[in-house]
Amino acid sequence: MLPESIVPMEPTLVRAPFDDPAFVFQVKWDGVRLLSFSEAGTLRLENRRRRRRDGFYPELETLPGRLKHSGLVLDGEVVAFKGGKPSFPLVLRREQAGSPARARELARRVPIVYLVFDLLYLEGEPLLHRPLSERQERLQEVLRPAPEAVEIVENFSSGTALFRAVEAQGLEGIVAKRRASLYVPGKSRDWLKVEVRRRMLCLVGGYSTEGKRLKSLLLGAWQGPDLIYLGRVGTGLSAREWEELAAVLRDLTTAVCPFHRAPRGRSFRWVEPVLPVWVEYSEWTEDLHLRAPSLVGFARAAPAECRLDAES
Repeated sequence: MLPESIVPMEPTLVRAPFDDPAFVFQVKWDGVRLLSFSEAGTLRLENRRRRRRDGFYPELETLPGRLKHSGLVLDGEVVAFKGGKPSFPLVLRREQAGSPARARELARRVPIVYLVFDLLYLEGEPLLHRPLSERQERLQEVLRPAPEAVEIVENFSSGTALFRAVEAQGLEGIVAKRRASLYVPGKSRDWLKVEVRRRMLCLVGGYSTEGKRLKSLLLGAWQGPDLIYLGRVGTGLSAREWEELAAVLRDLTTAVCPFHRAPRGRSFRWVEPVLPVWVEYSEWTEDLHLRAPSLVGFARAAPAECRLDAES
């Protein structure tokens, strides 16, 4: 029997790539975590937050037929591509479709690929306490090849070489996994991630204050006709630059929130969305906010160029 739910294993962030024969290295795909439970020809899907996603990815309906065994649990990432690169805003549209009917409609315009990297159960028996190397060998054996939306993630032997390659391609980063690691729910030092700092053109839609001091900028980008809130940034400028920016923002202040969905905050003030800025960040959060953002500088760009589909 398969469990009702599994808490996924998560990598711990480290600062620099490395080489170590005790580890395998994989591309860190910019997607949504998805565990799939296949038993007696049925498929049950669960995301990182352990919410059921049955029917939200119709491309995976044929997955049980591609498996050589029953009673399996696969772990992987659902990824949507734009211009040959993973796009987290696109895959999040699928994850937040609202209903299986809406997901089926979106699937025609925003297809996904399920990139599988682990096998947790086989024939109803747990493999959680078996080493990763064994789980990966079994994974290669259970999936029938077919030109469909399921692929097995490739292993690489050099973390430094892989990191250079993904950095050059503008991808999210890499994951290092100890070959002997067991599957342990939650964060583990046996799985490590190294993230590429990426850059995005954002619009300032507001700011927060602490007393009379400017504390952070509220960031957004256009998605269609809507300005989507992407979170706050409070680092990257000197004290003097923050003071000069505060004077500019006071002149742009408006009573109307420019964001499609207004963020909540007692000290938030809205501004006209006309000030583009460059922001560096490590990755996307699951609520489409920039993780660990830092302000790089002001951009000579038109506000209309600050778009989610133009993220780099």
